[in-house]
Amino acid sequence: MNKNHLKKETDKWLSQQIIDDGQQKRILALYPDSGRNYWMLAFGVIGVVLCLGGISLIVASNWKEIPALLKFICALLLLIGSTVFAIESRRRKMPAGYSEACWLIASALPLLCLALISQIFHLEGKTSDLFLIWVILISPLPFLSGSVTSLVALLISITALIGVEMADWNSLSFSQGCLIFIAWGVICFLAAQLCRCGHAVSQWIIAEFWGLVTALLTIYVWGFATFFRSGYDLWISKWFGIFLICLGLIFRGYRYARPHQVNLGFVFIALVIVSTFIRLVGSMMHTGLIFIIGGLGLLILVFCLERLRRGVLGRMSH
Repeated sequence: MNKNHLKKETDKWLSQQIIDDGQQKRILALYPDSGRNYWMLAFGVIGVVLCLGGISLIVASNWKEIPALLKFICALLLLIGSTVFAIESRRRKMPAGYSEACWLIASALPLLCLALISQIFHLEGKTSDLFLIWVILISPLPFLSGSVTSLVALLISITALIGVEMADWNSLSFSQGCLIFIAWGVICFLAAQLCRCGHAVSQWIIAEFWGLVTALLTIYVWGFATFFRSGYDLWISKWFGIFLICLGLIFRGYRYARPHQVNLGFVFIALVIVSTFIRLVGSMMHTGLIFIIGGLGLLILVFCLERLRRGVLGRMSH
């Protein structure tokens, strides 16, 4: 039973003197807080994406016939409406999926409004400027609303801004670009540790997860690219670095009861092991027996890693 609904019902019973205050507390204690409804949140976000995609297709098919000013007014009204609905749904304590979906719309629409403004007034400039203004406009939303989806939109916008800005730097090498993205991931991770002192638990977990994935995935891609550019020692050193970082993540996640760090550590360890095996396939192809033994060994290793991951999470739950 939903605890919020039960609270409303017991309040009615209390006002009708069917139960007393102590009985209400004991009844509510039997139903622990269910926390955020992630299924509702996931389906809400998927529904918003489908609706936005359908609207985009309809508008795109009639784009030339729609006046530019009407496009901007509709986008602005949708932005205002989604923001108001998100605030009201949270005030009325509706399921989180409704408010999160509306905050996602409110975070994405400023980019569309900026694009329409540039089209209406024939403004020209760099693409990075457009993304920079978008980042500035939606930066307050995660902190004012406490929304997870608005934080994800902000992280995506900043990452896109970095990528677009780097594309304009012709003198930037691939290695330098990787270092920039690794630095961005580390910044996200450190910022999440600072935000952990507040009450937005979901937000700092998302920011920490984003930072770790960005940094580790960048190191992995950087090491993978050296397959074709450099020698053996360079790619193996990068992937061995990922392996050591992930071991530290698993230990830290186990010590401080953070399952997302444990899961992420095991995922990247498995990815590095599988990729290393694929890298060595070329030297094994001439011997079928070695190839079969290596494949079976890899399957056993992945199975053991999964059992170990579940064991660690099981001990954390106790």
